[in-house]
Formats: sequence, structure tokens, C-alpha cells
Amino acid sequence: MEFDGNLITLGKLSVNKISLKGPGGEYAIGKPLLGGARISVATKSKGAKGSYTLSWRVVSEDGHPVAGTLKFKVS
Repeated sequence: MEFDGNLITLGKLSVNKISLKGPGGEYAIGKPLLGGARISVATKSKGAKGSYTLSWRVVSEDGHPVAGTLKFKVS
């Protein structure tokens, strides 16, 4: 995902989070990767057919947290 402003890091604190849940549970694996205004996370290989929810909470350099969800289906 890419946002308008660069995402911040606070040492070892995890202030930026991303999650992908589907029919088989959590599909995101490992810690999120940050680079400028982008956040990504590795996922399990091909997911099963069904409904998925992508959730995120990030903090940009202006200090304001932004959170949201995106729901989609794989058929």
C-alpha cells in the first residue's frame, strides 16, 4: 500500500501494521516492510476462494494515525 506521506518508525515499536485475513485465517506472514510512503507484507501463497479483509494502521510523518479496511472476494 502507498500513502501520501512517508511512514514513521519509532525504534523497535510497531506503529505501522497491516493484516490480510481470509477463509484460511491470517494470510500475512512476517513483519511489515516499510519504505518511504509504502508498507507491504509477505503473504502465504495462493489463497483459497472466498472473502478477504485487508486491514491497516499507519502513522505518517505528520504524526497522525490512519486506519482502514478493504474487503474483497476471490472467485
